[in-house]
Amino acid sequence: MCTGGGSEMERGIRIDNGICDGCGTCIAVCPTDALSLSATTLSVDYEICTSCEKCAQVCPLGAIEREADIRHLRSARVSDTTSQPTFAGRYDVVVVGSGPAGAAAAYRAAMDGTTVLLLERDREIGTPVRCAGAASIGAIRPFIPVPESCIILTAVEEEIITSDGGATLLPNGGLAILDRRRFDSHVALLAAEAGANILVGADVFGMERRDAGWRLSFTHNGGNCLVEACLVVAADGVESRVARWAGIETAMSLDDVESSIQYEIVRSESSQINRCQYYVGSIFAPGGYVWVFPKGPGRIHVGAGLLAPRANGIRVREYLDRFVNDRFPGAQIVAEIAGGVPVSKPLKDFVGDRLLVVGDAARMSNPISGAGISAAVVTGSIAGKVAAEACSMGKFDRKTLNRYRSEYIRSAGSRSHALYPAGKIISHGFRSLVRTLQ
Repeated sequence: MCTGGGSEMERGIRIDNGICDGCGTCIAVCPTDALSLSATTLSVDYEICTSCEKCAQVCPLGAIEREADIRHLRSARVSDTTSQPTFAGRYDVVVVGSGPAGAAAAYRAAMDGTTVLLLERDREIGTPVRCAGAASIGAIRPFIPVPESCIILTAVEEEIITSDGGATLLPNGGLAILDRRRFDSHVALLAAEAGANILVGADVFGMERRDAGWRLSFTHNGGNCLVEACLVVAADGVESRVARWAGIETAMSLDDVESSIQYEIVRSESSQINRCQYYVGSIFAPGGYVWVFPKGPGRIHVGAGLLAPRANGIRVREYLDRFVNDRFPGAQIVAEIAGGVPVSKPLKDFVGDRLLVVGDAARMSNPISGAGISAAVVTGSIAGKVAAEACSMGKFDRKTLNRYRSEYIRSAGSRSHALYPAGKIISHGFRSLVRTLQ
């Protein structure tokens, strides 16, 4: 905050929760951990907010604005519940977040005989969907069985289209398009069948160190709850407050997270689109790209992700609407999702004291495309395995837990680091980007 001209005016940010979609992108870039998200209600701690406005820059929906005077907003702060908390028990492993990374971690840890609790903030696993659904089934199936009911399309080719009209097919053997809602529910069901306990509508709002692990505080069914764990897996997405509470630096620079919006559209000609298309160039989305994914007969997902500092103050929705109006005139928008996509290197430290960080929380998506489903399943599965081993031995030192880092690097980590510099080419040299992807 700041004051100016000798007045008592206090400048800050204002949140419109009627617009906010709860995607957490703002939390990912906040340097002071001043933002918190409970269900779909975003709040700000004005005592520690520095009014840097990074959150407003990356918000894909424009739900955060600069407020001329925030004194009147202080009374609107969400206060913590003061009711006596209910003790929910002690577990070997508590996983926070039931996306593919968290559910895979819970599944593998429970398979190996540990007691596992999976906490999910939303009231239905798999919703809201913040992903286009493209993934490599070949990378997932060694860790998680994928039934055909979760797959919309298979062997989908990929094509990069540049602003000058050039097109290049990528020789990668094709992708699968997943039904993310079904897939996420499927992996969570596997975890439950393996013995993990699952709580939906469980919003974790605090974590403190204990002698033999961690104590987590969360709300559930209108009350406060406490649970203790020997080890915690942070799978709470791009915002990952769990890792921050454990002392890991997770705040992202504005150049390492893309603001994105995606539409599901229906049109009679959509059956002609049979490959995933990526439109790169500043006229489409500065520092990012526009994607067009087939989703079955009559359905397409069209989305845009961009780097806010390079967008000249224009929000991602305007770029996406311009593209849709130009390429798909008359299309009907039947769904809209917003979110943040990490396009950074993995966290420098994703192993902490009795803590493993996985998936988007550890920034383990592809730094060029932002794709993260395969990385989520791989990292979650490896973390679940290492967590179970640590619990069985009763050893939680860094040497034991660093097996997670070693196995991740062997499986995918070295490629992610190698691709990071290429990801920074996107808004500068498209031909170089195409050569890198080939």
